[in-house]
Amino acid sequence: MMSDTAFPSRGALTVAFAHVAYRAAEEFAARRTGVAHFEVRTLEELEGRANQADVLVVSGLWRNSLIASLPKLRFVQSFSAGTDQYDEALFARRGVRLANAQGVNERAVAEHAMALTLALTRQLHKARDNQRERRWRGMIGDRALREQELCGGTLVVAGAFRELPAWLPVKVSSKTAHVSAPITVPARLAPWFTGKTALVPPGPDVNSAQDLAVVSALLAAQR
Repeated sequence: MMSDTAFPSRGALTVAFAHVAYRAAEEFAARRTGVAHFEVRTLEELEGRANQADVLVVSGLWRNSLIASLPKLRFVQSFSAGTDQYDEALFARRGVRLANAQGVNERAVAEHAMALTLALTRQLHKARDNQRERRWRGMIGDRALREQELCGGTLVVAGAFRELPAWLPVKVSSKTAHVSAPITVPARLAPWFTGKTALVPPGPDVNSAQDLAVVSALLAAQR
């Protein structure tokens, strides 16, 4: 999708950032590149100023109808991992290169998954409700109802992945596979996962063998 027309010189280059919330221009300015740039927050602003951009960094505000009025545009960097909203054939005809941001949210998503795992196993949602209702819950003898410990449990990971966790003790050729084996995890996770893990293809029949389940959405094809 490379354009037949060369990029302008660094001094003549303009980068546009378009997102309703991200403060991308602030981060870009902090890098002191010397490259001209601006930022918009709404579709109306984007429609009014996008014709100034050689490079556009965008995601939800993008409309394929915009490209017809962007004669300078050479490169679009999506904020998102997926690029379904972009007409790739149209980009190719216009000579505009498109790139996604696959992997940009890996750390945030991993931390969120860990936080939810800990919150659910320790039943923090129930503790919150009890606190709100000013109720002191008594001791629970039924193991199926009380808080659980992660140590020694079995984790099921279901989905399609760009790459498998490095700490899984097996090598697989497919991006989805079934694994059930003792694992060695990174030191920072060791207190939580010292049991077994099971990695299964999308849409598994969940059974009683696992203690926890992590589901990954299908990832867009890598650009």
